[in-house]
Amino acid sequence: QTDLKKENGPVKKLLDRRAAAFKSLEAANSALVGANNTLTKLNNQPSEDTPQTQLNNVLTSLKLAKLDHKTLVSYYREMLTAEDTFFSTTADSDTSQDDLESQISQLNQYYSSLNQQIDVMTANLTTVTSQTDKLAKAIKSMRD
Repeated sequence: QTDLKKENGPVKKLLDRRAAAFKSLEAANSALVGANNTLTKLNNQPSEDTPQTQLNNVLTSLKLAKLDHKTLVSYYREMLTAEDTFFSTTADSDTSQDDLESQISQLNQYYSSLNQQIDVMTANLTTVTSQTDKLAKAIKSMRD
């Protein structure tokens, strides 16, 4: 009968940490969008010195990361809605054990789907990092 989302217990603390992590993710995504815009401008003004292959690889990786971010945000918002439904549905003291277990199972499906999307996004961000490192090396070798 306690609203775990409002009490200052461990659930509230975890939810607050998750919200802060999501805010940090949004800030990181904004930085990636800025980098993508800068690199797109560079790509639209090619020169003989531009390491075009590496630049195109980074832009492709960033495009996929942008799509992954949109999908992740969509999953995250659906999970938040599912949590709200869970808390409101199970707040009644008349909730049966079977109903509670069913609600927990449904909520766990949302968590699982979100975690899968996080894994996909992490893998693609690793590719972005790798492609960016290759571009940086190509740029450095141009200067040497």
